[in-house]
Amino acid sequence: MTCKYNGVAHDDKAPDGPNRGARFATDWTVGEDRFRVSSVENSQTTETMIFEIMENGEPTYFDLWADHEFYTNASQHAKFLSEFLDNRRR
Repeated sequence: MTCKYNGVAHDDKAPDGPNRGARFATDWTVGEDRFRVSSVENSQTTETMIFEIMENGEPTYFDLWADHEFYTNASQHAKFLSEFLDNRRR
């Protein structure tokens, strides 16, 4: 199944506070499904997660797949999403 890259959702630093740190997120369409791949790195955690995007365009924030790595670009997110999709089909 083909993954369509829909662009960068975030590429910035979170505002001041306990979760201040790097954020990078990309949005994808796979068939009829839409996903957000979101990477965060701050003093609390370092992780990349996949969320389903609801009809209203917002992610569910219920992680479907996660890794304790911060991925910094869309090609790394594409590979991570492909791994999730491969495992989901098994």
